[in-house]
Amino acid sequence: MRFLKTLTLNRRSIYDPRAAVDVNNTFTVATTTDMILPKSNSSLAAVQVEGMIRYNTTTYEIEVFSGNPASWRTLRYKEATGIDRETYVGDNATQVYGPLAPQPPTTVENGKTWTGDNLIVIVGNVFQTWSDNYFIKTGVQLGAPYDTGPNAAKFYIQFTSTTPGLLTPIVILHGFDQ
Repeated sequence: MRFLKTLTLNRRSIYDPRAAVDVNNTFTVATTTDMILPKSNSSLAAVQVEGMIRYNTTTYEIEVFSGNPASWRTLRYKEATGIDRETYVGDNATQVYGPLAPQPPTTVENGKTWTGDNLIVIVGNVFQTWSDNYFIKTGVQLGAPYDTGPNAAKFYIQFTSTTPGLLTPIVILHGFDQ
């Protein structure tokens, strides 16, 4: 009969339950002490493999290398995030409003691209639907005067028709995907 021993990380002790790799190749931390994650900055040059975890010393966030395509993604905590509210006034002439502030992320859950479905838009008291009533475009896609300067890459909301006049409120709620 062959003796199977748990591989410990402490070579000076026969049995050390603090951290070990068992016969099933499972890494176990068996004490109530804390574990320090590997640390690096945003410009990590080493080979990156899906499933890596690190503490980013530039952004001060815990990140996992995952997704399709794989990239460093910040872990989300349980605390609530704020919902942003932007209010504009319709003037019967304007179709473009923004830029959205703060700017939404370019990717959301599981590496999917952020779209206008991540907004709640109300004109007057009428709920607006993305791709029927409005589109999300960058300043470059909108052209002049939005395509120059720092706002060129930012997201704007463009309605499919002019917004109603008579000081009709336009409310944009976002941040649900943060």
